[in-house]
Amino acid sequence: MNKVILATTVFGMSVNDLRIQLALKTVAEAHSHFYEIVIVDGSPVDSGIAEAFSAVSSLVHVEREIPFDKQIASGMGASRRQCISSAFNRGADIVVWLEP
Repeated sequence: MNKVILATTVFGMSVNDLRIQLALKTVAEAHSHFYEIVIVDGSPVDSGIAEAFSAVSSLVHVEREIPFDKQIASGMGASRRQCISSAFNRGADIVVWLEP
């Protein structure tokens, strides 16, 4: 059976941001179906967002976005490549991209 890992990126200033709330619901739903999910978080470190995702599911893998000065290319494309690469590095045969 193929290993499927879900993948997405997030950015928000607070756990209360609508996009973050939708992403948290997506993670909870993925957890209920036993899917692993990789999230690359570009939010400020002190926002508590990465911790909120980790608290929702033991199957979530949150990575900080590679800092701009360490990226070959910056922006949304770079964080998506990081996310998809991470999913494959975790043994995914299939990566499903999500936009919560």
